[in-house]
Amino acid sequence: MAIAIKESNISEDYNILWEKPLGCGVNGDVYKCTEIRTGQKYALKLLPDCDATRREIQLQASCFNCEHIVPIHALYRNALILKNKQGVKIEKEENSLFVVMELMNGGELFDHLQQKQISEEEAKQFVKQILKAIEFIHEGNIVHRDLKPENILMDVSTSEEEKAESITLKLADFGYAEMDDNGLTNPLYTLYYVAPEVLSNDTRFRKESDKACPPMTYDKKCDIWSLGVITYIMLMGYPPFSPDGPNIEMTSTMYQSILSGDYYYGEMDWKKYSGDAHDFVFSLLHVNPEDRPCAKELLLHPWLQ
Repeated sequence: MAIAIKESNISEDYNILWEKPLGCGVNGDVYKCTEIRTGQKYALKLLPDCDATRREIQLQASCFNCEHIVPIHALYRNALILKNKQGVKIEKEENSLFVVMELMNGGELFDHLQQKQISEEEAKQFVKQILKAIEFIHEGNIVHRDLKPENILMDVSTSEEEKAESITLKLADFGYAEMDDNGLTNPLYTLYYVAPEVLSNDTRFRKESDKACPPMTYDKKCDIWSLGVITYIMLMGYPPFSPDGPNIEMTSTMYQSILSGDYYYGEMDWKKYSGDAHDFVFSLLHVNPEDRPCAKELLLHPWLQ
């Protein structure tokens, strides 16, 4: 579903809290806003108006039927003029897009995983929800290309009867998303979560003898690898591939480890988890993308039953 662009001034419809951003996406910052007419709170993402960001927005908007993808509520295009506390006009840059989305009250999955070690049962429930989002976009021939805990948002609710906390996960930030035309070659990725077939196209890390080789094509199975890394982190508390020492940049050792699928295997740590959990995670981390199950198959895996 294409979403219509409103040309009216967004400040006539929403009060925006500019002072404190909620977070930063691939292409723009996110703020909290309140719809004046209803009092409903939303998240507002500010993006430059260009073909790439319009494509990002339309790809996310096309997923409005999926309960595990953050829905877009409204879209504006204008140069926004505000006043600061001293009454001085502040003008945001021309050609900006203002994307009004559902506000997720639980923040990023990344922060949740940083704060505590989750149980195997909780990991199962989280993975099921992420897989439902992946299944939906893949059936629509969309590749996300930036699956990571920072792009998975949480909505937390508490049952009055049971006083139990319920967490719903939703996929966000389609800044790297693209239609899968069986010919993706651009190495867009985030360190730690990148699949071998995507990383191999980053010529910065290629051997001189290989730089003349044409780039490999890749497809939606790169998202399955990223889910494998996320699931590994949920269970272990650390990533399967990481740079040497405190360096947070890609190193040649990490590059080769990812290309060969040589992940860190802490045998004592894995003994805490079921054989089905072990089988699930490592079925996602096959170097050959053709050996990785698709999302629909993974939802039927014994670990998730």
